[in-house]
Amino acid sequence: MQNWTDMPHRIIRTEMTKRGINYAGLVERFARIGIIENERSLRNKVARSTFSATFMLQCMVAMDMMVLDLGGYEMPQPAGPIIAGE
Repeated sequence: MQNWTDMPHRIIRTEMTKRGINYAGLVERFARIGIIENERSLRNKVARSTFSATFMLQCMVAMDMMVLDLGGYEMPQPAGPIIAGE
């Protein structure tokens, strides 16, 4: 079973693989949209999987990913009932 924290990392890595993009290629694609990053920084951000929604959107745009279909991803399931406020 997956957890929510792993989801952003898995989505970015899966979409990179689908598109044949490695981290060096992602650096080039970031540069095309005016964002300067280095390969090590991108690799670390993606591996951490605790990046901002802004970074996720930047990755999506850099990869020409205009639609995110979550249907192909295993969603985390709660272990028990979810109670608001806890």
